[in-house]
Amino acid sequence: DVDSIIKEHKVNLWASLPCRPWSQWNELNGRKLGPKFRAYLEVLRDESLELLRVFAQLARKVTESGGTVSFEWPAYCVGWEVTELNDVLQELGFEQIICHGCAFGLSHCGRPIKKPWRIASNHQPLLNLLNKYKCTCPRGEHVPCSGSATSSSENYTYKKHRLS
Repeated sequence: DVDSIIKEHKVNLWASLPCRPWSQWNELNGRKLGPKFRAYLEVLRDESLELLRVFAQLARKVTESGGTVSFEWPAYCVGWEVTELNDVLQELGFEQIICHGCAFGLSHCGRPIKKPWRIASNHQPLLNLLNKYKCTCPRGEHVPCSGSATSSSENYTYKKHRLS
């Protein structure tokens, strides 16, 4: 039970919900593929909104108990525009930073992936730490975050896992 955990421990909640319903590709496909795909996308987004509501409830509980909360999605995910998400982030005093996957060792077939992640959090020391992870790769060094590289970029690297 979440309430008993919060009472007994200082909780640092890290949330990263599936971003697929809000990806830029699905936004484009919604325009390109017509009503059937848009209906499918609407179902995915309804499910995602329910997960966001659960996240908001947990985030409030954790924050009220003195814990911290962080939320991560790809930096340019259209889900960042969802009103329910923005309301809770503002209510709980979150700040946001962008860091890059390649700075954490994210790669595909031996080449770095620059994938930008946006982190929103009320845990300032964590934001300060993660904000240092910016791309320093030479121009043209990255493999595009598309195709088979996309699925591997959904997972955290060992380096990022150890930091958060």
